[in-house]
Amino acid sequence: MGWLDRLRHRTASTLPQSGTVLRVLTCTQNCSALVFSVFLGVHLASPLLASVGGINAADNTLVRTSLLSADCHG
Repeated sequence: MGWLDRLRHRTASTLPQSGTVLRVLTCTQNCSALVFSVFLGVHLASPLLASVGGINAADNTLVRTSLLSADCHG
């Protein structure tokens, strides 16, 4: 067994399995999609309701989302 074979064997044994890497990447992608969807929903709720329900609906939504944000952040 030459030095190159020993290096390949040592490197292969210390690297994580491809299934583990894929699971971590999938979880990362799913979590970032969830955070982005919540962010988008909160920030688009007021303009969408303004186009459907008028300025009063947009105002109420803006007040409620800002109160929700204040409750979450202390």
